[in-house]
Amino acid sequence: MDTLAGASGHRSPRRDAEPITAPFPQALIDAFRARPEPPAFEHRSRVLSRGEVLELIGRCADGLRAAGLGPGRSVAVATDVTPEGFALLVAAYALGCRVTGLRPGMSPPIWCTSFPTESTSWWPTRPVPPPNCWTRRVG
Repeated sequence: MDTLAGASGHRSPRRDAEPITAPFPQALIDAFRARPEPPAFEHRSRVLSRGEVLELIGRCADGLRAAGLGPGRSVAVATDVTPEGFALLVAAYALGCRVTGLRPGMSPPIWCTSFPTESTSWWPTRPVPPPNCWTRRVG
């Protein structure tokens, strides 16, 4: 057993250095798993525990995987600041996707000039159509 490795299994190349913590989002996921009871979000009248947020992250990751997304794939996420939006972003990062967060309300011409149509998947967290310039939609 490597005694210099942290909980994530990562270790500094220097033998005398402290363990390297896991990169985002794994360190966050590990912390939520270690203590699932405390609140993670207070959003409007809802309070979600860390465990509930982990469940959301898992469901989002399942959906992204089912759509064929994974390491190196580009995904554009249009979301408000909500627990669901947070879970979707964390899930995409955890799968190794290249993530771009879009502000809801951005005009389609801005989307069309910012993102290539053939390599970016569109994932809104509320029902809105993808920009007309995009020829394919995942999700």
